Amino acid sequence: RRVRLPSGENELVVYLVSRSDQWQEIGRMPLRVLTPSGFEKADVTPKIAVNSKGQVLEGHEPADNRPPRPEFQDFGLNLGLQTEHVRSGWIVRTQSNYLGVTNRLEALRFAQRAQAAPRFDLSDYLVTVERGGGRATFTAGNFVYGSQRHIINAFDGRGLSARFRFGPLASLSLTGMSGSRLVGWSNPLGVGNANHRLLGGTLGLTPVRRRPELVQLEVSALDGATLPQAGFTQGAVIDAEKSRSWGVRLSASEPSQHLAVEAGFARTRFENPVDPLLARGATLTSLRPATRNAHYVDLSYNVLRSVPISPTLPLNLALTFRHERVDPLYRSVAAPQARADLLQNAVQLTTGLGQLNAQVIYSRGEDNLRKIPGILTTLSRSTTANLALPLGSLFGPKLLIWIPMVTYGLARIHQFGAGVPASGGFTPTQVPDQVSTNHLLGLQWQGPRWRAMYQLNRSFQDNRQPGRERADLLNQTHNVSLGLTPLRSLDLAVDGALERAGNKELAQHMTTWRVGPLVTWRFTPASAVIAGLSHTHTGDVPRTSELSNTDVRLELSQRLNFFRGPSGPSPAQLFVRYARLLGDRLVPPGTRDPRRNWSLNTGLTLSML
Repeated sequence: RRVRLPSGENELVVYLVSRSDQWQEIGRMPLRVLTPSGFEKADVTPKIAVNSKGQVLEGHEPADNRPPRPEFQDFGLNLGLQTEHVRSGWIVRTQSNYLGVTNRLEALRFAQRAQAAPRFDLSDYLVTVERGGGRATFTAGNFVYGSQRHIINAFDGRGLSARFRFGPLASLSLTGMSGSRLVGWSNPLGVGNANHRLLGGTLGLTPVRRRPELVQLEVSALDGATLPQAGFTQGAVIDAEKSRSWGVRLSASEPSQHLAVEAGFARTRFENPVDPLLARGATLTSLRPATRNAHYVDLSYNVLRSVPISPTLPLNLALTFRHERVDPLYRSVAAPQARADLLQNAVQLTTGLGQLNAQVIYSRGEDNLRKIPGILTTLSRSTTANLALPLGSLFGPKLLIWIPMVTYGLARIHQFGAGVPASGGFTPTQVPDQVSTNHLLGLQWQGPRWRAMYQLNRSFQDNRQPGRERADLLNQTHNVSLGLTPLRSLDLAVDGALERAGNKELAQHMTTWRVGPLVTWRFTPASAVIAGLSHTHTGDVPRTSELSNTDVRLELSQRLNFFRGPSGPSPAQLFVRYARLLGDRLVPPGTRDPRRNWSLNTGLTLSML
């Protein structure tokens, strides 16, 4: 008789069964069965999550302390769909996510379109078509592209791309994508607007066939234009820009991997066309297109690698040198993080002895590379150090939990002007000379049922320019936290902080202290109660202001299984939260301004698939 076989790839095992009911395996082989639609593989994975959150009760005093939405009930819908289809050497994968909300303020594009923003919108999507085991790959949707530091580097946009691999030695990728990150249904391919589009390509070469990691070369080109449109999560005043760039990136290492180098060169032609929106009818002088260069070199050498000082203490030591220069007026529309008019050199030392790790970096930088007399030249000297010392590993296991894990970090930056410019109307007081120092010390203990942490952060800003010697700022913060788990279902925690901020020029000192206990009780495997309190007090000398806040929260959460779907039970999380905020502001001293708010909120999250 016929037997219906499952679609996909399975293993067929053949047995010889004797009359005495003994089974002897005589062979096995892979069995590939097409789906009813003729695919070798066809997977469709939907995801649906529904959530609601609301404020059912609320109270406040005085009357002007009324929140914008005293009572509300909002609903949200998260949809996702993943598919994979395989047939005759073709692989098609899709992925898409959608967001729906009842409160328009939470819509994806509310910052861009305000009340015209759709309540149900496309968050992102990606379609990938692959042929020949990766020899050709085509992509449409939201993706990240680029590895050239000064041209395009991990740029997140929506567009089209194609990648071709010519054996193990060469590859070519071509892309066209939007000039900023996109969400929503409009411009689905990302390349519909020529004035807000990036077109680029990268040729990758691997000259050494047997050791491709030894030498890798990339040649990239990019032609881009952007309109004054910020991303959907960004608010900024920007301008229309255009740039044409090309660059080369080389990474190489010797066979033992002790010495490695990465270097890159980029050249760009940047245009800043007149934007009528920013001009507002004024007659502006057009900027001439500028062609500028940028380059960098990163050289690292492993001086010592796993050299045994003792059977349990291997020693590692590595040195790294970094050099970067970016010409004045250099800019690529797809690499806004590349700072123009900068020369920077840095040396890094990294060492490790067993579990002890330390890192020190010293860098020097300067701007005004063309030495224009009327422009201030700023020099910078930076030193950073980080240390991680697990002292417990140096002692026996009996003392291990009582010996802390010690971490320390230092950051010192000195920025100062290289003299007073010959022209430009500068005075010595306007030439910066500032030293910023930040220390961070941390101690951590970890026991079987307890944990503790102490952290000290001290920062000092020292102004040294003439006339500003007293404009110094000092901040010091102590943080302490303790945790205890007396039962598997009960967690107790308390944390506190004390912060002091001083302004030497104004003779002002601000003190803030905070304490907050927290209790978590899981009285059933699916139920939990969380109770917390946080009290914060802030005051200054000479007592020009004083503020006290107390925040009380009590939350009950319950995990539910409404129904069983194809992939198992559909979990739901229900919570009820009571919050009360008490505030008291004393401005000026002797005058009170008490504020009270309390609310009862509910929420439900249901994952249906």
